[in-house]
Amino acid sequence: MEVRVVICLCVLLYCILLASSYQGTLLYSNFTSIMEFDIGTRNVTVLVEQSSRVYAMDYDFKHRFIYFPRYSKHDIVRFTYPSKNRTLQTVIQSLSYPLGIAVDSTNDHIYWVSQGSNRLARCNLDGSNVTVFSSLSNPFVIRLDLKNRYLV
Repeated sequence: MEVRVVICLCVLLYCILLASSYQGTLLYSNFTSIMEFDIGTRNVTVLVEQSSRVYAMDYDFKHRFIYFPRYSKHDIVRFTYPSKNRTLQTVIQSLSYPLGIAVDSTNDHIYWVSQGSNRLARCNLDGSNVTVFSSLSNPFVIRLDLKNRYLV
């Protein structure tokens, strides 16, 4: 019994030291906000807060934007990150309850799924050239596997 306790304490100490060596930030959302968690300082900063539900978001590494669909406002918006100016820019409007989103920075596309129309669609990063690909049954989440060129 004593040996197990000592081993558990050693593992716990190792994990604490390992976790304390991480640097950077974690972006996450709740229903109405997108927040940034600084791992080093453990500070939370609200980046965007608004009245529409946020079910998903994705980051465009190439152009440095966070994109997210606003479910009840029927649009997809973006803001520059990292930046002190967090003005929302509307990318595309008049969508039917957009839920999931995925950004393809390599090919400059946004993919999303909509609950109301049960569709998978794509447009350019600026909202132009909208293409509807398929009807789905109750879509909610979408992800890209850029290495293998798959939509998941």
